[in-house]
Amino acid sequence: MEKRRPIIYLSDSDFEVAQKKLDELGISSNDKILILAPETRSKKKMKEWPHERITALIQKITGNYSCKIITFVSKDNPNDYNGTIQLKGFPLGPSSAMIS
Repeated sequence: MEKRRPIIYLSDSDFEVAQKKLDELGISSNDKILILAPETRSKKKMKEWPHERITALIQKITGNYSCKIITFVSKDNPNDYNGTIQLKGFPLGPSSAMIS
């Protein structure tokens, strides 16, 4: 059997919600953005980077590049990702539309 990747079908509404959020955040089509999703759900302890490493990466990126960083995290994530725009609990469809 052929190995397949999951497919996410995005609706017009997903793109509209994503664009509305970008507009609310003051992010224009001319801005360079980087999106990070620092959490995992499966095998969390093995796959997820420690918070200190994520924050060090964010500091290196912001120190070397001119871009806006968005972090997608769950609603209950207690960590703060300074230097980023945190979107807690943002829906999967609009998140995917924002990435595309």
